[in-house]
Amino acid sequence: MVRTVAVTGGTGFIGQNLIKEFLRNGVRVISVQRSTENSQNIETRYFNLAEKSSMTKELLGGVDVIVHTAALVHDASAGPDVHRIVNYEATKQLFELSKKNACKKVYLPWHCWCLWCP
Repeated sequence: MVRTVAVTGGTGFIGQNLIKEFLRNGVRVISVQRSTENSQNIETRYFNLAEKSSMTKELLGGVDVIVHTAALVHDASAGPDVHRIVNYEATKQLFELSKKNACKKVYLPWHCWCLWCP
């Protein structure tokens, strides 16, 4: 059975490389991203950690596994509160959404937890 994997942050360095590897292994991939870029010719869905309204049930419809690589990084002007809201609170909301959609697994690469742990 081919699983469907959603990769958040699909246009970032880690996300792009994960997508390439999944595609090489015959996995159906959806890039969940805030950019309109689609250099890998796969299904994309809009998602922005800073916009709660972008996390709808449809975002994860048909998804078996989520690999959450999206995060606020490389922005020295964003203070701790912004990092907490965008990285921590939005990740919690993504977990809740994954439960509602009966996603089987959610993977968090280590860098997400390095960014903000309350």
